[in-house]
Amino acid sequence: MKEEEKIEQKINWRFRWLGMLFSFSHIEYLKGLWLEQKYPNEIGFYSEDMCKYFDDLSIDDNYQFQLTEGLVTEEEIEVIKSFHTALDNYHEGEKTDSEILKDPNWQKIVNEGNQAWEKLKTVINNPEELNHMLGMEKHYLQKK
Repeated sequence: MKEEEKIEQKINWRFRWLGMLFSFSHIEYLKGLWLEQKYPNEIGFYSEDMCKYFDDLSIDDNYQFQLTEGLVTEEEIEVIKSFHTALDNYHEGEKTDSEILKDPNWQKIVNEGNQAWEKLKTVINNPEELNHMLGMEKHYLQKK
């Protein structure tokens, strides 16, 4: 693979990764996506979003592959590790998306994700990625 292709793949992966971290870190966004179909160009519900995060991003080895490939830094992993572990350990059982959003255990995960999201904004130094993060907040969150 050419170096240009590797760079493009890294950029695309990181933007998708940041998008999923944003999703799982903002309860009002999840409610709008899962329950209200507020975003016509986006499809999302709990099981779909879990697959997008773990399967589509290939995060089934706790980011070891991504670290080896230079897709994430050790500092970024440290910031999101607790959130990632909590998300990986969450078991929804037979809950609906609405019930998941009301689940105190899920709300703790989202809160932990939000803390990681805020910290990640201080760790990431790529201006395009930071603009992407801030752009998602501006576009999707009412209070920002």
